[in-house]
Amino acid sequence: MSNCTRPLSILRGVRAIILVILATAFLATVAYSVMSDGSVRGIATRITYANRYCTTSPGTLVKTATFYILASVWSTSSLHTSISTVAFSLAVDGVNLGTSHPSDSSWDPGHYARFNMTFTDPQASPVALPATSTMVLAMTAYASAGIAASSVTASDQAIETFGNTSC
Repeated sequence: MSNCTRPLSILRGVRAIILVILATAFLATVAYSVMSDGSVRGIATRITYANRYCTTSPGTLVKTATFYILASVWSTSSLHTSISTVAFSLAVDGVNLGTSHPSDSSWDPGHYARFNMTFTDPQASPVALPATSTMVLAMTAYASAGIAASSVTASDQAIETFGNTSC
């Protein structure tokens, strides 16, 4: 009888090892999936620098207000993240100034991507603009991280005080 129970105890040990390996693989896959999804859904953007200046159109001498925006984009989770088909829209004091389509970008955990953009307001007189403006920067992109990918949106609102914008 002892010869019969020995192979059964070996089989139980093998089954236990297989169960531990399967459970570990399952938990690792679930953790990676959650981190991937968190990296995609956790994308944020911020206006890190804004400036407003006057530009003169060559030939017509029409003066317009131009906004220079430096934006940062990052993810709140911990996987390498990429964004493509990026579009930024800027609204200043409720007036939409258009859309910028910068190139694709990616970053590692703890880092971010930077985007330099200019937006021109052909309707605004640079000499009649208020000193303080409310700016809303909205971003749409296709994001991917790990095994997750999705279209995402993020925005930031800032109240900026500018100096004299006269030409």
